[in-house]
Amino acid sequence: MVMRFVADQLFASHGGRELRLDLLLPDVSSPLVIVIHGGGWREGSRKDEGLEWLVSEGFGVARIEYR
Repeated sequence: MVMRFVADQLFASHGGRELRLDLLLPDVSSPLVIVIHGGGWREGSRKDEGLEWLVSEGFGVARIEYR
């Protein structure tokens, strides 16, 4: 399955910090899975999640940052 990757899209701003997301999308209309990485506000990044396999199964993926 073909995947489209859209990186660093601004989705919110809070306290002067921009919050961004990455979209991994199949080439067809599909359900969207929103992924919030673990790390307890101390470590980790949306970039750490290797979820391309979900796209190969027909799902879109939004990997988001949080504050």
